Amino acid sequence: MPNGDGFWALGVGSWELRVTRQPTAVLLSAGLDSAVLAAAAAREGPVHPLYVSTGLAWERAELAALDRLLATAPFRVNVAPVARLSFTVEDVFPATHWALRGTPPAFDTADEDVYLTGRNVVLLSKAAIYCAQYRIGRIALGPLAGGASAFPGRLPASYAASSDSKPARTVRTLSAMRSAAPASTSW
Repeated sequence: MPNGDGFWALGVGSWELRVTRQPTAVLLSAGLDSAVLAAAAAREGPVHPLYVSTGLAWERAELAALDRLLATAPFRVNVAPVARLSFTVEDVFPATHWALRGTPPAFDTADEDVYLTGRNVVLLSKAAIYCAQYRIGRIALGPLAGGASAFPGRLPASYAASSDSKPARTVRTLSAMRSAAPASTSW
């Protein structure tokens, strides 16, 4: 919780945050981009890794990789235990959808045929609600390699047009949502 000076101190169970700047929630899949992003953010302050399960076939393997990743040295300081959130798409994607069945398309399949409708909206919506509840003012997510998206037309222009080489795009302060959070949020 903030101590009045803009710094944060928090300890839960067997972990403790050492650097006490404003916390950042990182959408973490254990992929290279999000792993580098989380490790870099942990150097600057507290990191709250978020994993949003949507019911896709590869999630069990992805969570196992995430558990292994978080047990490594770069994630032992300033990184809270992963918050496992759920937001199913099983009720909006057909049961035959490749991402639910676990049958990946061929390498040369057109982007339109592998695009997961609403994926970023789902991930960011659930993360924003979590952050509002726990008074976390920043959300970070890793882009695809090189900062490009396989689906550039589906990203906000401010995200897709960024030319910096940072491994993240950060959603700025969630002040509107945060102001609705209870003043005494308990951890």
